[in-house]
Amino acid sequence: MKKIAILFIITTWTCSVAFCKPESGAGITNDVYAMEDSEYFSGEGNQVSENLPVLDEEAMLKDYLVYAVMNNPELKAAFIRWKAQLEKVPQADAFPDPMFSYTYFPRTIETRVGPQRQKFSFSQTFPWFGIRDLRGRAAYEVASAEWQHLVILKLHLFLRVKQIYHEYYYLGRTIEITGENLKLLNYLESVVRANYKTGLARYTDVVKAQVLIGELEDRLRTLREMRGPVAAQLNAALNRPADTKVPWPDEIEEPAVTLKEPQLDQWLKEHNPELKAIGHKATSKAYLLDLADKEGLPNFTVGIEFIDIGQARMPDVPDSGKNALGLKVGLNIPLWRNKYNAGRREAEMQHANILFEKQAKENNLEAALKLAVFGYQDAKRKTRLYKNTLIPKAEESLRVNQKAFTAGNADFLDLIDAQQTLLEYRLACERASSDSAISIARIEMLVGRDLSEWPSDTDAASEAESNEN
Repeated sequence: MKKIAILFIITTWTCSVAFCKPESGAGITNDVYAMEDSEYFSGEGNQVSENLPVLDEEAMLKDYLVYAVMNNPELKAAFIRWKAQLEKVPQADAFPDPMFSYTYFPRTIETRVGPQRQKFSFSQTFPWFGIRDLRGRAAYEVASAEWQHLVILKLHLFLRVKQIYHEYYYLGRTIEITGENLKLLNYLESVVRANYKTGLARYTDVVKAQVLIGELEDRLRTLREMRGPVAAQLNAALNRPADTKVPWPDEIEEPAVTLKEPQLDQWLKEHNPELKAIGHKATSKAYLLDLADKEGLPNFTVGIEFIDIGQARMPDVPDSGKNALGLKVGLNIPLWRNKYNAGRREAEMQHANILFEKQAKENNLEAALKLAVFGYQDAKRKTRLYKNTLIPKAEESLRVNQKAFTAGNADFLDLIDAQQTLLEYRLACERASSDSAISIARIEMLVGRDLSEWPSDTDAASEAESNEN
């Protein structure tokens, strides 16, 4: 009897480990933790902040991005949420707890071999084949979707840092250009004031120059006061005190790429984390749909019972006092089919709903990508127009008007108009350059890739030529 009981317990434990074990369980978990080691703790979300880059005057945009990812509390919270969701996988594919019961007989039950004094019972329930596997897979897909939410936060953080960084750069260049124009206007005001004393200029010209100087001084003062609030926004994204000093960026780091919309559309569908997250949720709903078909099938229960029997009252009874050992097998009867049919319909509707959500999200993202590509192309066109045509012409017009005004052959208002036109063109060129970089950042967020790794047409042609040689 004891040998049979020991054999049964070992067999039950072995089944609890192997029976209906999800094929994806261990491998999936290891893959996810490998993702954690290779991406999150290699710098993209590291919770240890001792190795944060130094953001001094020599810091580049990538240093700000690394700092933000390593130090951002929202990413750390998202990482913890993913870890917590991942812990639901072993919970989902686990067996039900085994059942142990004990029965004591206040009044012993007399049998031929002796009175029954107490009974010990142990049983284990096994879900229908494949149920644990589907539960584990569905939970894993939800955890994978949670990881994609972390990636979404990271890409949005990148976009936020890049936007503020380039706006901060534009503010610095605007202050610099406005200061240069203020110096030029002060010089012109001194010239026209000297000409007024000699009768070569009108008093209205002097007043006009002084009014413009006052306007530029006020604009410059406003721009300089904006530095603190813009720097505070950047510090907020970096999780630093708002009053931390942020040096002016020297230049904009914009990858030289040639955007090809078919390639971008493909990357959007393959790498966009929002679509990936919905895809994982859809896969989870598909597993739950299969699970709904199996929920209406019976579960098996196997068990063992041990009955403690005392000595028989009658002498010389064969097997007197010999304990009893019994094996039992049972299954539940899924009788109420309305419940299981409703569960099936619910799973079908949830799966259909998530598929429609994915289609709607894909349509919106494609439209957003086209708008971002247009913004980049328009900004690049304006940058080339200002740099190659309008600014050189405005500079030439200013020089011609200065010479003509000095010689007394031009009106002072024409000179002021030329100076104001050059100022507007230079500011518009910097605005377009910043907008171009911000559009690239928005495209990178949508396609989920760093476009600096994508060679331009010139680079591709050079590589093809070198391969031919």
